[in-house]
Formats: sequence, C-alpha cells, structure tokens
Amino acid sequence: MEIPEADWQGFFALLDYLEKNKPPSDARMKALEDARRPDFITMSEAQISKIINSPKPQALSFLQRSDAQEYIKSIANDLGAQVKIVSDQISDQLQFGETMAPAYANRIGIILRKAKRKDLSDRFDVAYGKHDAASA
Repeated sequence: MEIPEADWQGFFALLDYLEKNKPPSDARMKALEDARRPDFITMSEAQISKIINSPKPQALSFLQRSDAQEYIKSIANDLGAQVKIVSDQISDQLQFGETMAPAYANRIGIILRKAKRKDLSDRFDVAYGKHDAASA
C-alpha cells in the first residue's frame, strides 16, 4: 500500500502531538460537558442566543452529507483523511469536551498495518489511547 508523503507528514504531526501532550483532565472535560448542557429555563434570551450562535463541534460534520456512507467508504484507506478527522476530533475534545469516535483512529491503525508499519500502528494506539480515555 503506497501512502503519499503529505499523508505521512500529517500522521507524524498527529503522533507527535499525541505523544507529547497530556489529554484534558477529568475536571476540564466535566466543565466543558456542563457548558454544553445549559439550563435554558433560567437563561435570558441574550444568553440563549449566544449559545445558539456559538461555534459547534465540526469533526464529524461530514456525517450530515447526503452521501455520508459513500464518503466514508471512499476514505477508508486514505491516511490523510483519517488523520484529519482524528485531529479535528481532538480539537473538538479540547474546545467542547466532545467524546471522540474511535472508529477513525482504528482506521489509522488498519491503514498502517496494511502499509506494513505495525510498529507505527502500535505507537499510535498507545498515544491515542491515553487521549481517548479522557473522552470516555
């Protein structure tokens, strides 16, 4: 399996981030989660409007496409696309406290093993695992 150089660069940047950075603390995740569940009954219209118009998690926005299933199949062996999804999920985790969907990280491992890079797959699994545990 041939993987483009740009995809390798993106993968190594993600791996470097995962290995060097700690996942958010449980307290931080809880605070972010609580912020996503506001009490609309006690809020003013201005506060509600601010929440409605605030940025939303985007990592999995492609699932809203009419051709989502076909798109997912088309990127099944695309390391660059899978790395972008996982990177965006980490961003959403840090900004919004979103739980990460492990399927895309699992695909990275599969792609690496198909490319005969089990060593990198194992490294990635360990590094990702500590961040995924934070979102559980």
